Amino acid sequence: MPCTKFWLVPACGWRGTCNNTAATCICDAGWATTAELNFFVDDIDKGLCIYNSKILRTLYAIALALTTFGLLLGLSTVDSKTKLLKYRWWSSYCALVVGLCTYRLLDNSALLGVDISFSILW
Repeated sequence: MPCTKFWLVPACGWRGTCNNTAATCICDAGWATTAELNFFVDDIDKGLCIYNSKILRTLYAIALALTTFGLLLGLSTVDSKTKLLKYRWWSSYCALVVGLCTYRLLDNSALLGVDISFSILW
């Protein structure tokens, strides 16, 4: 079976080349195939080279920092129980995002669509 090829995208994606003899993708440095939300390819070695763990970890770290800052900023303005009740949904959402980002940063194998706990948090 040949490497994965989609319309307008070369075999193995823009960040890899296809090894026709083994029918597997050879990804560029720093890039890899992933099982995350990969429901269209049976063999992961034949998937597209679309996963860069450094970029993804950086994005999760930025989301964690911004959400933590937003949560602390929102809670710093609370001076009454009424205001606390007003911000409860925002605080709950921020806490969920902080948990999601922390879980992904601590566990590289937590993949959306593969890891049940991470997928439920998402």
